[in-house]
Amino acid sequence: MTALFVMCSSTNYFKSMETPGKLFYAGNFKEASQRLRPVANKSGKDQNLYMMEYGYMLYADRDHSNSNNVFRKLGDKLRVRNVSIKEQVAALLVNQTSKTYQGEDFEKVLIHMYAGINFLLLRNFDGARVEFRTVNNKLAQIKSEKGTPKYNEIIAAKYLCAVTYEIISRMNRDDKNDLEYAYIEYKQINQLMPNFNLVKADLQRVAKKLGYNDDYADWINRFGAQNVGDDNSGELVFIFEGGQGAVKKSRGKLFDDPFFKVAIYDSLSRATLKGGITIASVITAMQIAENPFPIFVKRSDTTQSVRITTSAGTSDTIALDNISDIAIKTLEDQYTSLRVQFVASLVAKAVATMAAQKASTAIAEKAGAESFSGLIGFAVGAGTGAALFASIKPDLRCWHTLPARLNITRMFLPPGDHDIRIDYLAANGRVQRSETQKVTIKPREIAFVNRRTLE
Repeated sequence: MTALFVMCSSTNYFKSMETPGKLFYAGNFKEASQRLRPVANKSGKDQNLYMMEYGYMLYADRDHSNSNNVFRKLGDKLRVRNVSIKEQVAALLVNQTSKTYQGEDFEKVLIHMYAGINFLLLRNFDGARVEFRTVNNKLAQIKSEKGTPKYNEIIAAKYLCAVTYEIISRMNRDDKNDLEYAYIEYKQINQLMPNFNLVKADLQRVAKKLGYNDDYADWINRFGAQNVGDDNSGELVFIFEGGQGAVKKSRGKLFDDPFFKVAIYDSLSRATLKGGITIASVITAMQIAENPFPIFVKRSDTTQSVRITTSAGTSDTIALDNISDIAIKTLEDQYTSLRVQFVASLVAKAVATMAAQKASTAIAEKAGAESFSGLIGFAVGAGTGAALFASIKPDLRCWHTLPARLNITRMFLPPGDHDIRIDYLAANGRVQRSETQKVTIKPREIAFVNRRTLE
């Protein structure tokens, strides 16, 4: 069984999350959130992270209003800010765990996605529209050093944004502007994810409503006629979140990484070493340093999809976003883009600090303070070189309660009460377990249902 929580860089965070985390993964969402609430409401360097966990626990407990109180506060606090490579490298040379946790960029984006889903489940569609558009805006802000986007899209948020605009259009007597926005979103989704079959029906339905006859004919020609419901149909949108999201783990000691071992030796061989500083002495001093670049590792993710069966038919959820894969790629991109510059900065700082230690000892001896020279040298070393290497370690704080994946399906249903069967499927299609739920479908409206598995 995969460990629910790994030891995080922040001891207080790990201790505070231990009991709520166990309760959460046992399915006791309400008690988990109640246990975590005191630290989520208390200021401190880990408060933002506690709020992420607390907001999601409330969401899982279907307390969508209070969950959004948390997520919207967080969304206002945690702004996406493009940080230069120089700033990122400098941050790796100090103890990150002593700083306020600001969240990975993808975590900041997901805060708004979950706020949007909360609003959908509360049937506050204007609020949902704002949050889903914020997702798109934040993704556009997240740029690499060269100004190119680091991420494509969070497809689930983009799709739900389009669905929300369609709903608002219907509420406003088929407002063309809102419907046009939904149509543009659907077209972009089709370009980003051509195998997403649900959007094929969406494109045909919306093109027909907008009177885009040429587009409609083209979509029919490309995809074949899809089921687009009728004027009296209602719909069911089922949102499924599965598994345990990836968590951060240390890569080990700096010299356990073959890249750093070679790169540091190479950089030192080209450095100007003075005052008795040798390559061997620098390497020896660096042995205590941990690799500052953590990795995300996957945890349990056994339920791959959900099958919804109604009197009108059957539909399987479609995987839109693998949140674990997004997390893994985030840190791997940072590692690849920053490691060369990190080596250069580390070697320069190491040589300078060790030279300062040597110089302080020499000054003390020359002044006749032989009895104190060892202490002075030790003090300077502890304050510079030794402290530098001891502080180089990864920040393992991360949002633990996130799922591994997010799937969606959408079905047209006749108005009325429906008993739906929900089958949870393994990767081989085997039904792991089933449950039923009664859903009321209204004409021209969408009912939203969500589920989360924890294994």
